[in-house]
Formats: sequence, structure tokens, C-alpha cells
Amino acid sequence: MMTASTSSQAQDRQITAYADQVLRRYYDNYNGKTKASLRDTNRRAGEKAMMEPIVRGDLAAVRAMQERMLHFSLDRDVGQMSYNSLQQLRYTVVSCITLFCRAALDGGLPERISYGLSDSLIQTVDELDDAAVGPFLCAAMLIFTEAVRQNRFAGGHPTLRQCHEYIAAHLDEPIRLSQLAEACGRNPRYLSDLFEKELGIRPAAYIRKCKLEASRQELQYTRESIATIADYYAFPSASAYCAQFRQAYGITPQQYRKQPFTFKR
Repeated sequence: MMTASTSSQAQDRQITAYADQVLRRYYDNYNGKTKASLRDTNRRAGEKAMMEPIVRGDLAAVRAMQERMLHFSLDRDVGQMSYNSLQQLRYTVVSCITLFCRAALDGGLPERISYGLSDSLIQTVDELDDAAVGPFLCAAMLIFTEAVRQNRFAGGHPTLRQCHEYIAAHLDEPIRLSQLAEACGRNPRYLSDLFEKELGIRPAAYIRKCKLEASRQELQYTRESIATIADYYAFPSASAYCAQFRQAYGITPQQYRKQPFTFKR
């Protein structure tokens, strides 16, 4: 009978064996055919430069990189992750999507949407061939960037930006003016007047607008049911959510979900 101690020792031996295997492979690669590429390239700097437009929600900058992405090469632009060409393709695409997802999170996109987008994109990997990698990664970058752009606060007042960040972090809860005021250290009356002066809207209406916008992204990027979305964003009911959505966007959530995806030009 294996005791907890012997089980732990066996796990430690397995972990050590995997670590040794990986390190040996790294040493072989570094001293072999990939040594020059490891020495002469700065992949992390390239990654950061590519991710920065996503963080900013800058569609124009992403489009400026589009030609390069459309001609993305598995042999030229990434390291050797597998000796099997199909696995190399899949690892590459999943790695890129993971980077895009992290950049979107850094840009303020809510985790629920960012990770949902990532999962949906990765589920498409099995359908790709070499020729489709460039266009697919370009589309993925645009999708994440557009989602970040839609989620960003457009105003410049620091107190309102602080309020927006609080709202974005608590979209799944009922949010009252008193909570916003406490979060940013302001008087509720002052805050209400500031919203109307700077944004032309009262705090309650702005909170509702943020919730509707986040829910709209869920309709666009996920398969969650309308009832689930309404419940997650703390609307009184699914019917109340549908009515408010139609008032804001002119169509029902069901109709919106059926629309083709378009990017802002």
C-alpha cells in the first residue's frame, strides 16, 4: 500500500524527470541549429510591440500591421515548438491567442469577455491549415482590439475614469451612487453633477449604459443565453433587460446576435 509520503516522492521524481528532459532539450537546441536565432532575435520586444495596439484598443495601428499578419510564417516568425507541422501550427495559434487575450486584459477588457473570446478562438484551431493562419490571427487581433476599444472610457476627468473602472469591476452587481461616491472619495451630489456636466448623463444611466455595452459584447462574442446574460449583469429580469437593450440599440438582443460582425473603420 502506497503511503502519502511514497506518493509524494514518486511525484517529485516525475517532476524532476520532466524538468531534466526539458532542460536537456533546451541545451541541445541552444548549442545546435537554433543558437543563432536565439542570439540574434529579440522576440519579447517584438511581442510587446505587437500587443501594444491591442492594449490601447487602437484599430488603426492593428490594421497597419495587417499586411505582415496576413503573410505570417510558421517557419520565419516563431520558434520551433513541435517537429510535427500540424502540432506546430496549433501551438503557434494558441500561443498567439493567449498573448492577445493577456493584452486585452491589460487594456481593461473584463475577464469574462476576454477569456470567452480566447476559448472561442482556440476552438477554431482544428479547422485551420497553414494558409489560414495569417488571416485567422489578423482577425483575432482585430476582434480583441475592437472589444478593448468598445470598453474604454472616452472621457478625460480622473474622477469619472475612477468611477468607470469601479463600474467595470462590478458589472455583475447592482451599483448605487453612494458606492461610486465612496469608491472615489467624493460627495454623491458632486459626483452626480459631474457626470451630467462632463458626460451629459446621470450616474444611474451611465451604469446602465456600461452594463448594456458589456452585455452587447457577450451577445457578440459568446454563446451565453440571454437569460444568463441578464442575470449576470444584475438586470431585474430577462424581459427588463431585453426592453432596455432595445431602447438603447433599436433592436432586441436576439436580433443583435444574428447580425454579422463588423469592425469600425
